[in-house]
Order: sequence, then C-alpha cells, then structure tokens
Amino acid sequence: FIAPYARAAGLREPYSRELRTNRLRHIGRVTDEIEALFARELSPLPSARRTQAVQALGIASTWASWSVLRDEYDLAVPDATAVMRQTVAALLAAAVHASLG
Repeated sequence: FIAPYARAAGLREPYSRELRTNRLRHIGRVTDEIEALFARELSPLPSARRTQAVQALGIASTWASWSVLRDEYDLAVPDATAVMRQTVAALLAAAVHASLG
C-alpha cells in the first residue's frame, strides 16, 4: 500500500521543502529506533564506528532496500524478509566482532 505514495513523494521531494523536512524527520526517528533496538550490540563500539553501524543498519532497512528486493529482484515477501534479516544480522555481527578488537 505504501509503494505508490513513497514513489510519488520521492519524485516530488526535490521541489518540496516539506517533503524533504519530513524525510529528515523520518531518518531521525529510524536512527533513534535503531539505536534503542540494538543498544546492547552498539554500546561497546567507539563513537565513529557506532555511527557507521547505525547508518549501515539504517540503509539496510530502508524502504528503498525493500523496494529493490521486491520490485527489481521480484522476491516474494518471505524471501525479501529473509534477505533483510540476513543483512541486518551480518551488520550486527560485524559490529560486535569489531568491538571485540
């Protein structure tokens, strides 16, 4: 249900200050949610690495990533979900591994 609206907003965003502002707010909310959800895994990381890990997790879990999996790779929902889970798990494992030195 969201795909048509997300695509339309993306097309109009360069011309709309409000759409750009809303996108930045959304990115902030997603960032806060990632930091809260994965606080245990991220807390041992130095600040710069933590920021990078949060950004990587954010990119991996965006609508754009989901859209590519569904629309470009033509994956069914369970398969796209599995790819996203694998990606997030790999990013978290890398972050934990890096924190161990």
